Amino acid sequence: MKVYEEIKQALKEMGEGKGAISPSVYDMTWIARLNEEGISVGGQAVEWLRENQLDDGSWGEPQVPYHHERLVCTLAASVALARQGDTNDRSLLQQAKAAINEHAQNLEQDAVGETIGFEMIVPTLVREAQELGLMNGKHPYLDKLIKKRQAKIAALPNGFVNRDSTVIFSAEML
Repeated sequence: MKVYEEIKQALKEMGEGKGAISPSVYDMTWIARLNEEGISVGGQAVEWLRENQLDDGSWGEPQVPYHHERLVCTLAASVALARQGDTNDRSLLQQAKAAINEHAQNLEQDAVGETIGFEMIVPTLVREAQELGLMNGKHPYLDKLIKKRQAKIAALPNGFVNRDSTVIFSAEML
């Protein structure tokens, strides 16, 4: 119980509203996809995405330009918006297309490397983005990722993701 009391005290000391966590772009993209199912929170997330595109056409953490994070967020956000089929999003998606290509070309500049599950999630998002016309050109780094993902999938017992495999933390890659 001591830990519980310490947590309560820490929250009191922070004060009301000071422990807030800002929305995660990546999580919002998955919520936005619920709009396709007619779930109202999905529509709210779509609006949030429309309002939170960065000046360079990407989505992600505005204070830290980290190409891996920006690429994941921008791919996910642009796919979510494109799937809505709203012609009013054309301008946002054109800007996103340029940002995707920019960040994809600069991935090797990131000193800290890939985000968790990057090699599993990004190839799926790339495939969706290509099908929706959101990407153009070749990206050798992304081509390597696709092969890396294929090798990991092939190494799974019976080719299945289950609770005993470590790739389950990237289940959205399916």
